Amino acid sequence: MSSFPPGVILILGGLVLAILPRSVQAIGALLLPVLGLLQLFFLSDGMSVSVE
Repeated sequence: MSSFPPGVILILGGLVLAILPRSVQAIGALLLPVLGLLQLFFLSDGMSVSVE
């Protein structure tokens, strides 16, 4: 899980939220930023993403 940037969680999660019922969307909208922040905290030192 630490091999991709935290923004991917937000992007993919936002796409999934669009197809879920409204009651689940509210919970997901609160959890996605928390999951992204946790991913950010657990990144290895010096890890960076580059596009070739």
